[in-house]
Amino acid sequence: MRAVRGSHQRYVFASYHRITAWAVVAGFFFQGLIDAVQGYFVPAVIILIVSAIDAVIEIRRDKDDDWFNGRGKKIKNGIKKAFTIKVKVPSLSPAYGGA
Repeated sequence: MRAVRGSHQRYVFASYHRITAWAVVAGFFFQGLIDAVQGYFVPAVIILIVSAIDAVIEIRRDKDDDWFNGRGKKIKNGIKKAFTIKVKVPSLSPAYGGA
């Protein structure tokens, strides 16, 4: 069975993929650093190149509809709303001598 765009199955898969993909990239990167420290420079360079390519692929990947879609904007608006100072400005109506 193939997951179609907009289905719940694809939504869940895209959410899991987005979480695990960056964990794999980070794992490859740290493995490359560990290899470089241990003196295995050729495998370290290969692993670091592969992790950089994988990171670029993840950044440029088609953004499916997943749980994270739109969360950044919601978090930013929530922080902005929490730290704004609300000041009531009295309106000038004709009864109070306004224009």
